Amino acid sequence: MGEFYFDNRYGIDTARELIDLSIDVDLIKKGGAWYTSDLFGESVRFQGVDNFTAWLYEHPECLSVLEKAVMTKYMNKAGEVKPDADIDEPIDEDYNQTMFTDEG
Repeated sequence: MGEFYFDNRYGIDTARELIDLSIDVDLIKKGGAWYTSDLFGESVRFQGVDNFTAWLYEHPECLSVLEKAVMTKYMNKAGEVKPDADIDEPIDEDYNQTMFTDEG
């Protein structure tokens, strides 16, 4: 089961999700209710996640910078992306037949 933040103004709250992910990989520092980061070319500090989220939506270029930084950090954390080793293995035809017929 997946969990995500939903905001009536924005739908699935991408900014809030990125903030949480950024904290996990030390792009954003959280101390109590304060959020700080030097990621945007200047130091920014917000009291409360709602203020930080609203600021990110008001500055879409910063939201984009945060998204790219998070993706880069998570890709580096996972290591080099390698092609799936099983991709060249033959497909099990019996499995496909039982999955897509009335027999299965």
